[in-house]
Amino acid sequence: MKYSFFTGAVLNFLNRNKLFFLFLVVFLAFITYFFRGVYILDPDFGWRIRFGQIIYKNGIPRSDPFSYTMPSFYFVDHSWLFSLLIGLTYPIFKNNLLSLFLSFLVFLSVYFSGRRLCDGDFEHTDLAVKYERWLHPMVITSMAFLIIYFSVRAQVISWFLFSVLNLLLFSRDYYSRYKYFVPILFFIWANLHGGYSLGLIVLIYFTCILNNRNLGSQTKTAFWKSRL
Repeated sequence: MKYSFFTGAVLNFLNRNKLFFLFLVVFLAFITYFFRGVYILDPDFGWRIRFGQIIYKNGIPRSDPFSYTMPSFYFVDHSWLFSLLIGLTYPIFKNNLLSLFLSFLVFLSVYFSGRRLCDGDFEHTDLAVKYERWLHPMVITSMAFLIIYFSVRAQVISWFLFSVLNLLLFSRDYYSRYKYFVPILFFIWANLHGGYSLGLIVLIYFTCILNNRNLGSQTKTAFWKSRL
C-alpha cells in the first residue's frame, strides 16, 4: 500500500513538472558529454592536430608526412577536413569548443533518430506520466551507449550524418522535400570521415527497396490493364 502510494506520488510529481525534469535530464547528460570530451582524449587527437596544421600551412599532402622510412608513401586521410578543423581551433580554444560542438551533434543525432519513433511506441505503458521522446527507454539506452565511445573524434560526425541520412531516406515527408540534398550530404561526409561508406550501404539498400516497390506497382498496373 505504501509502495503504491509512493509510486503514485512520484508519477504525479513528474507529470506536473515533466518539462523541468526533461530539461534537467538533458542538461545533465549534455554536461556529462561535454566534460568527457574535454578530459578524455582520443588516441589520434595529437596526430590530427599536427596533420591539420600541416594542411593549413602547406595544403593537403599527397604522401605521409610522418613516415621517415617511406616519405613518398601515398596515403589518403579520410578525415582531412576534421583534422583541419582541429588544427585551426585547438591553439585558441583547446578542445573545449570541439567538445561543445560534438556534444551538440550527439544530441542532434539522437533527436533525429527519435523523430522516427511513432506515437504507437508510447501506447503500451500504463504510467500516468506521458513519456517525452527524450525519456523513451530506447533514447536513454542510446545516450548511455554512445558516451562510452564519445570524445573529440571524427566518428561523432558520422553518427550525426548517419542519423540525418536515415531521416531523409526513410521519412516520406523529408524524402520528398530534401532528397536532392543527399549528394551534398555525401560530398561533405566523404571529406569528414570514412564512415560515409556505411551511408552508401544504407543508400544502396534504400534504392533497392524503392526500385522493387516501383517495379511491383508497375507489374500490378500492367496486370490489371491486361485484364481489361
